[in-house]
Amino acid sequence: MRFVLASHEGAWEVMPYVDDVPLTELVTAYEGARSFDVVGGYDRAILADLGDAQRFLGRERPWPAPSVSLLDCDCGFPGCWPLRARIRRSAGRVVWDRFEQPHRPRRDYTDFGPFVFDGGQYRRAIDEAVGDQGSAHGGEPV
Repeated sequence: MRFVLASHEGAWEVMPYVDDVPLTELVTAYEGARSFDVVGGYDRAILADLGDAQRFLGRERPWPAPSVSLLDCDCGFPGCWPLRARIRRSAGRVVWDRFEQPHRPRRDYTDFGPFVFDGGQYRRAIDEAVGDQGSAHGGEPV
């Protein structure tokens, strides 16, 4: 597990990697194998600011949010074509499951994941991505 964070045109973007494979490649292969009408089209998740990286920790929010955008559209517009998933923390692990493409609600992502990560390694991956840019996680443990 790792995250690659980059600044692009005044915004922060983050690409999640699972076993050194970009999440974009994993989901594109999954969608292609199922002959979905539109395959791929995803790119890095766009963050409002570095503090928005905390979404990857599965934190409770002040508003209801059953899922989190892990990827956004390759057009660069947030929310245009997101890949969303539930992120939950349990017994020292972080789990990504219940993937969805909100613009194609009938798609079945049941067999995509779940992806299970060691909580400590996951937290270090976020810390390394944010690096010297500031604290994006508020110091809470995973």
